[in-house]
Amino acid sequence: MTSSLGDIRLALAEVGELTADARRHVDLAAECLDEAVSTLAELVEQTHEDLPVDALARARDDVAEVGASVSAAADAIADLDARM
Repeated sequence: MTSSLGDIRLALAEVGELTADARRHVDLAAECLDEAVSTLAELVEQTHEDLPVDALARARDDVAEVGASVSAAADAIADLDARM
């Protein structure tokens, strides 16, 4: 293995770790948003106020889309690493 190939593998490993960290953060954000949507929905029931439950739910959906993109990136990185 040449030094440049080793450097590429090292970079891929680092990117893989960062991508895994990103996925954990996305998952945590999704959990927090789920809790926030639930809490806000309960408040709407109790107070009959017009609170932005739908907007918060859309934000949760957006986070899910980011999670899917991060997962796809992680798969591509792992595939590239496996082929090297």
